[in-house]
Amino acid sequence: MKLVGFRYCFRQLKKFSGAVYHLQNWRELRQGAKRESRGEILAQPPVLKFRNGLEIETGPGSYANHDFLFREIFLEKCYQPTPDFVPRQGWTVVDLGANLGFFTCQAASAAADVRVVSVEPIYTELLRKNIAANRLNGTLVVPGAVCGTPIENIPLIIWFTP
Repeated sequence: MKLVGFRYCFRQLKKFSGAVYHLQNWRELRQGAKRESRGEILAQPPVLKFRNGLEIETGPGSYANHDFLFREIFLEKCYQPTPDFVPRQGWTVVDLGANLGFFTCQAASAAADVRVVSVEPIYTELLRKNIAANRLNGTLVVPGAVCGTPIENIPLIIWFTP
């Protein structure tokens, strides 16, 4: 029982310290999440303001929910196959299911001349807004999804050369 509590506390501390490290407005986001958790409806959706200059707007009512994508992409680096993986100059990155653009913005701003193709069927307007706000001109938004029929096997080949 104590080990579970320790793991939970460690994850919370890692998330909190990661937010402080990456985000300029972590206090505002934390306060907004507290207010939403008490049932308050906040007029403006939260904008994550990163210390490196990125700004990512989320949807209404998401002060308490923005941390999932933030933690997954910026802290756990779930889209990076190795710790030293970073898109490099001249690369083309495809973001399937780009959502609000967390990974799109991270990849497009990683190096000069990185091109990103963001495929997203639902949140295309907010995705475009986040791309424009960060002046990520080498990014193309494709309003769609990648899918197949239930009886098809669709091979997905992932190639990575460090």
